[in-house]
Amino acid sequence: MGKASQVAVTVTLAFALLTSTAGCSLLPIVAQQGESPSGESSEEAPAESDGALNSYVEAERAQIPTIIEQYPDLYSDVTIDGAVEESTGDEENIPAGTHSTIRFTYTYAAEMDWAATGPALDAQGSALEDACSATIFPAMSTYGVDGPLAAVFEYTDAKNSPEIMWSYACSNEG
Repeated sequence: MGKASQVAVTVTLAFALLTSTAGCSLLPIVAQQGESPSGESSEEAPAESDGALNSYVEAERAQIPTIIEQYPDLYSDVTIDGAVEESTGDEENIPAGTHSTIRFTYTYAAEMDWAATGPALDAQGSALEDACSATIFPAMSTYGVDGPLAAVFEYTDAKNSPEIMWSYACSNEG
Protein backbone atom coordinates (compact mmCIF):
# COMPACT_ATOMS: atom_id res chain seq x y z
CA MET A 1 0.00 0.00 0.00
CA GLY A 2 1.42 3.39 -0.99
CA LYS A 3 1.93 6.32 1.39
CA ALA A 4 -1.14 8.20 0.08
CA SER A 5 -3.31 5.10 0.52
CA GLN A 6 -2.03 4.61 4.07
CA VAL A 7 -2.85 8.23 4.91
CA ALA A 8 -6.36 7.92 3.45
CA VAL A 9 -7.07 4.71 5.37
CA THR A 10 -5.68 6.16 8.61
CA VAL A 11 -7.69 9.37 8.30
CA THR A 12 -10.86 7.47 7.42
CA LEU A 13 -10.45 5.17 10.43
CA ALA A 14 -9.70 8.11 12.69
CA PHE A 15 -12.85 9.96 11.71
CA ALA A 16 -15.03 6.87 11.85
CA LEU A 17 -13.79 6.34 15.37
CA LEU A 18 -14.23 9.97 16.38
CA THR A 19 -17.78 10.23 15.15
CA SER A 20 -18.72 6.92 16.76
CA THR A 21 -17.38 7.75 20.24
CA ALA A 22 -17.18 11.51 20.84
CA GLY A 23 -20.15 12.87 22.69
CA CYS A 24 -21.71 9.47 23.30
CA SER A 25 -20.64 8.82 26.88
CA LEU A 26 -23.57 7.92 29.11
CA LEU A 27 -26.04 9.98 27.06
CA PRO A 28 -28.69 7.33 26.48
CA ILE A 29 -28.90 6.64 30.21
CA VAL A 30 -28.95 10.33 31.18
CA ALA A 31 -31.50 11.23 28.49
CA GLN A 32 -33.85 8.41 29.54
CA GLN A 33 -33.72 9.48 33.15
CA GLY A 34 -34.13 13.19 32.38
CA GLU A 35 -31.34 13.97 34.78
CA SER A 36 -27.93 15.53 34.54
CA PRO A 37 -25.09 13.23 35.67
CA SER A 38 -25.05 15.10 39.00
CA GLY A 39 -28.59 13.88 39.67
CA GLU A 40 -30.32 17.20 39.06
CA SER A 41 -33.11 17.43 36.53
CA SER A 42 -31.99 18.74 33.16
CA GLU A 43 -34.09 21.87 33.60
CA GLU A 44 -32.36 22.65 36.90
CA ALA A 45 -28.77 22.15 35.74
CA PRO A 46 -26.48 24.68 37.43
CA ALA A 47 -25.72 27.92 35.60
CA GLU A 48 -22.04 27.50 36.46
CA SER A 49 -20.60 25.37 33.66
CA ASP A 50 -17.22 24.51 35.21
CA GLY A 51 -18.48 21.55 37.25
CA ALA A 52 -20.73 20.36 34.44
CA LEU A 53 -17.88 20.64 31.94
CA ASN A 54 -15.62 18.61 34.23
CA SER A 55 -18.30 15.89 34.48
CA TYR A 56 -18.66 15.81 30.71
CA VAL A 57 -14.89 15.62 30.19
CA GLU A 58 -14.63 12.72 32.65
CA ALA A 59 -17.38 10.86 30.79
CA GLU A 60 -15.54 11.38 27.50
CA ARG A 61 -12.25 10.28 29.06
CA ALA A 62 -13.93 7.03 30.04
CA GLN A 63 -14.13 6.32 26.28
CA ILE A 64 -10.35 6.47 25.76
CA PRO A 65 -9.75 2.75 26.39
CA THR A 66 -12.44 1.96 23.79
CA ILE A 67 -10.76 4.28 21.30
CA ILE A 68 -7.36 2.66 21.85
CA GLU A 69 -8.77 -0.91 21.77
CA GLN A 70 -11.01 -0.40 18.75
CA TYR A 71 -8.10 0.55 16.49
CA PRO A 72 -4.91 -0.89 17.95
CA ASP A 73 -1.73 0.77 16.76
CA LEU A 74 -3.59 3.80 15.31
CA TYR A 75 -3.01 6.10 18.30
CA SER A 76 -0.23 6.05 20.87
CA ASP A 77 -2.12 8.55 23.03
CA VAL A 78 -5.51 10.19 23.27
CA THR A 79 -6.19 13.02 25.69
CA ILE A 80 -9.44 14.82 26.37
CA ASP A 81 -9.43 18.05 28.33
CA GLY A 82 -11.94 20.78 28.98
CA ALA A 83 -11.84 24.30 30.31
CA VAL A 84 -13.68 27.57 30.20
CA GLU A 85 -11.44 29.50 27.83
CA GLU A 86 -11.28 33.06 26.60
CA SER A 87 -10.93 33.23 22.83
CA THR A 88 -9.54 36.24 21.01
CA GLY A 89 -11.23 35.09 17.82
CA ASP A 90 -7.88 34.09 16.29
CA GLU A 91 -8.69 30.37 16.30
CA GLU A 92 -10.61 29.46 13.17
CA ASN A 93 -14.35 28.92 13.75
CA ILE A 94 -14.34 30.15 17.36
CA PRO A 95 -15.45 33.77 17.75
CA ALA A 96 -14.03 36.07 20.41
CA GLY A 97 -15.47 35.51 23.87
CA THR A 98 -15.64 32.98 26.67
CA HIS A 99 -16.41 29.38 25.70
CA SER A 100 -16.75 26.08 27.50
CA THR A 101 -14.24 24.15 25.40
CA ILE A 102 -13.54 20.46 25.05
CA ARG A 103 -10.23 19.53 23.45
CA PHE A 104 -9.62 16.12 21.86
CA THR A 105 -5.92 15.47 21.16
CA TYR A 106 -4.97 12.41 19.13
CA THR A 107 -1.37 11.24 18.76
CA TYR A 108 -0.86 8.83 15.88
CA ALA A 109 1.40 5.91 16.78
CA ALA A 110 3.10 5.99 13.38
CA GLU A 111 5.01 8.91 11.95
CA MET A 112 2.66 10.67 9.54
CA ASP A 113 3.37 12.36 6.24
CA TRP A 114 1.78 15.68 7.22
CA ALA A 115 1.97 17.04 3.67
CA ALA A 116 -0.59 14.35 2.75
CA THR A 117 -2.33 13.95 6.12
CA GLY A 118 -3.17 17.66 6.55
CA PRO A 119 -5.22 17.93 3.34
CA ALA A 120 -6.91 14.58 4.05
CA LEU A 121 -7.93 15.87 7.48
CA ASP A 122 -9.01 19.22 5.99
CA ALA A 123 -11.45 17.32 3.79
CA GLN A 124 -13.15 16.06 6.97
CA GLY A 125 -14.09 19.52 8.27
CA SER A 126 -17.79 19.10 7.51
CA ALA A 127 -17.81 15.73 9.31
CA LEU A 128 -16.33 17.41 12.39
CA GLU A 129 -18.91 20.21 12.18
CA ASP A 130 -21.64 17.56 11.98
CA ALA A 131 -20.17 15.71 14.99
CA CYS A 132 -20.13 18.96 16.96
CA SER A 133 -23.68 20.02 16.15
CA ALA A 134 -25.33 16.59 16.23
CA THR A 135 -23.45 14.87 19.04
CA ILE A 136 -20.86 16.80 21.05
CA PHE A 137 -22.73 20.05 21.77
CA PRO A 138 -26.01 18.28 22.62
CA ALA A 139 -24.06 15.97 24.95
CA MET A 140 -22.41 18.95 26.63
CA SER A 141 -25.83 20.55 27.09
CA THR A 142 -27.23 17.35 28.56
CA TYR A 143 -24.47 17.49 31.16
CA GLY A 144 -25.50 21.06 32.02
CA VAL A 145 -22.73 22.86 30.15
CA ASP A 146 -24.32 26.10 28.97
CA GLY A 147 -23.40 29.24 27.08
CA PRO A 148 -21.06 29.39 24.12
CA LEU A 149 -19.51 25.97 23.43
CA ALA A 150 -16.41 25.00 21.47
CA ALA A 151 -14.70 21.77 20.49
CA VAL A 152 -11.11 21.53 19.30
CA PHE A 153 -9.68 18.48 17.54
CA GLU A 154 -5.88 18.26 17.51
CA TYR A 155 -3.66 15.74 15.76
CA THR A 156 0.02 14.98 16.01
CA ASP A 157 2.23 11.93 15.84
CA ALA A 158 4.76 10.37 18.20
CA LYS A 159 7.67 12.01 16.36
CA ASN A 160 6.27 15.56 16.54
CA SER A 161 4.45 15.45 19.88
CA PRO A 162 3.75 17.68 21.75
CA GLU A 163 3.62 19.98 18.72
CA ILE A 164 0.15 19.95 17.18
CA MET A 165 0.45 19.27 13.47
CA TRP A 166 -3.22 19.79 12.52
CA SER A 167 -6.27 21.11 14.31
CA TYR A 168 -9.89 22.00 13.69
CA ALA A 169 -12.30 23.90 15.90
CA CYS A 170 -16.03 24.36 15.91
CA SER A 171 -18.40 26.42 17.99
CA ASN A 172 -22.13 26.56 18.59
CA GLU A 173 -22.06 30.24 17.65
CA GLY A 174 -22.78 31.24 14.04
